[in-house]
Amino acid sequence: MAQVIVGILLIMRTYALYDRSLRVLLFICSCGLAVIIFGTWSVASGHGTKAIDSYTLQAGCIPPVSVVDATRLAKAWIGTLMFDILIFGMTMFKSWRRGHRGDRSLLYILNRDGALYFGTMAAVVLVNIISFHVSPEYQRGFTTILANMLVHFKPFKRLLIVFDTIEFQAP
Repeated sequence: MAQVIVGILLIMRTYALYDRSLRVLLFICSCGLAVIIFGTWSVASGHGTKAIDSYTLQAGCIPPVSVVDATRLAKAWIGTLMFDILIFGMTMFKSWRRGHRGDRSLLYILNRDGALYFGTMAAVVLVNIISFHVSPEYQRGFTTILANMLVHFKPFKRLLIVFDTIEFQAP
């Protein structure tokens, strides 16, 4: 659910970056909906996981993930990666077209438009997908925690910065 909320924030940001173009909004929303449907299908199409002993859960260990389950979960993350690449590419394209504006460098514009965040997220999600395929049973998807932390942290940090800059007047 949290990734859907962050996805909505990314859609809103890209929509604003493209000067509120309805075509861009419809395209991104269609892609986002396709990712949600694909991810839900990937996760729900499994046969279930094997029982996990209570000690594993109490010790705080990552539960084992079978090869079949790892493949299903990796597919869902691939959908997320494709959406991140789409947003990253669209942000890069718009930033590149804007180029230099006065004393602002391209790196400043990329950072402002969030492309560096999208690139970092895409890299973390790619590492997560790889971990599902090459890691041993108890380490598959171990970077999911990092990916979820990054998904939550950056957009909300930007919102806090926006709220911090608003001047409130006493009644």
